[in-house]
Amino acid sequence: MVKNELVEVLYLFYLKFMENPRIKYKRLHELQTIYKAENSTIQLIHTAFNEKIILSPHIYCNSGIDVELKFRDEVEDQIEYLESCKNDSEVTRAVALFGEHSFLCFRKGPSILRYAEAIKPSMGSSFKIKDMELKEKGKIPNDPYPRCWDEMDWKIYHLMRNPRIPFPKISGKLKIEGDFNVSWKTVATRYYKIVEDCKPWIAFFPRGMDNYSQTFLTLRTDYETDLRNELQKLDRTTFMYKMGKTIILNLFLDNNIEHRIFIELKKRRLIRDLHVSMPVHFWTPFPI
Repeated sequence: MVKNELVEVLYLFYLKFMENPRIKYKRLHELQTIYKAENSTIQLIHTAFNEKIILSPHIYCNSGIDVELKFRDEVEDQIEYLESCKNDSEVTRAVALFGEHSFLCFRKGPSILRYAEAIKPSMGSSFKIKDMELKEKGKIPNDPYPRCWDEMDWKIYHLMRNPRIPFPKISGKLKIEGDFNVSWKTVATRYYKIVEDCKPWIAFFPRGMDNYSQTFLTLRTDYETDLRNELQKLDRTTFMYKMGKTIILNLFLDNNIEHRIFIELKKRRLIRDLHVSMPVHFWTPFPI
């Protein structure tokens, strides 16, 4: 477990990754005041990635994602179904669930996924999920679909979902695959153009992602903006998605009983169509 003072440094690094996922480790070292040796800072960053305190930086845009959400009786063998997802090049995220839903899958396709965010948490916050209040109605806006990208832009986006890959490596892949014979400078120029239409997909978990109890909720509410703002008050990331009018939350809790606040919100008619499930297996082709 990383010490508290180091977690504060890592939160600073997390914020800098949010601003620029390609930020150099040397620059991060210059921003902290704990280590004199740059190698010590680099080791701390590697520890943060290995212990999933910071999830590897990615970029995200509304590129056309289909959402497959199945109830408990719709998948006979979840593990077999998960294996089939692993062999599907179009799948970007698959989760086997136990509870009211049995499976959640995101894959390239129709733009069913209207909104997605790794919600930025508040460092050192004492706010608990049970403290959440929904007072003002408001809808979160749909993620815009990039309209001015050409074929090369889309190719570079998909190759650089992990934006820390060196530009020359992407240039080499484009040449090998026979799509485009371009220099790394062209790749860099295109990247800095497309990233303006993307949002950072980076998560922060002070205790490490695997040290929380995960819960998946689906619900509908007229208080979407308030819900998002309340989740920002937590000290760890929440993954929030929206398909149609349905909100999907991937919560990281201190214990599973905490999600009973949503039962109370349902009783007060602040949310509706609530379904609760627990993840049992997870897969994504992207490094975590």
